[in-house]
Amino acid sequence: MGTVRARINLTNAIDDELVNRGLLAPRLLRVIEAEGLVNTGAVSLVIPVKMASELGLRIIGQRKVKSANGSEEVIGFTGPVIVECLGRKTVDEALVVGNDVLIGQVPHG
Repeated sequence: MGTVRARINLTNAIDDELVNRGLLAPRLLRVIEAEGLVNTGAVSLVIPVKMASELGLRIIGQRKVKSANGSEEVIGFTGPVIVECLGRKTVDEALVVGNDVLIGQVPHG
């Protein structure tokens, strides 16, 4: 079976709220369009460190996660990010690790 990839837009949710309140110029809203691997075996959204930095997302905590090979590690997770995918939109956190965007089951809108 082949892999499934999807285009997503990620927006710093705090920036978005500040723009909506007139406290931040819309041109300063941090948004990234990316392609991600749809991974129905994953629960969370996963983004690379560089992308989290470009979006201005802070690491607000750590979580122990189990990978597909059964190993466990502690991974940082971000504050709120708006996830838009296939016409749906939701606000979620993202795990920050690796070099690729993985779209798990939770960001469903």
